[in-house]
Amino acid sequence: MGLQGFHTLINATSAKEELDFKWCESLPIEGVTNFYDLSYSKLGETTPFVKWAKSQDIGATRKIVRDGFGMLIHQAALSFEVWTGIKPDTKITKAELFDE
Repeated sequence: MGLQGFHTLINATSAKEELDFKWCESLPIEGVTNFYDLSYSKLGETTPFVKWAKSQDIGATRKIVRDGFGMLIHQAALSFEVWTGIKPDTKITKAELFDE
């Protein structure tokens, strides 16, 4: 039985930023249009997975590549709200978070 393609690829590995991301080439990515890295990088930097995803020529007219920055912000906001009862603003940029 052949492998069915998928549309979203989520990186949940704990690869360090100095390592290159390696993909199992026997798994097809031709139909992937969404690449999401659970890790995030500092301002002006890119995770190995995001670098790899951006370099893939998948023939898609629209490819979305994101890191886990948004997830970090929303998880932190929910935790803060649970503990304090105050819902913080989640519209923050990396520059604001890293104070750069």
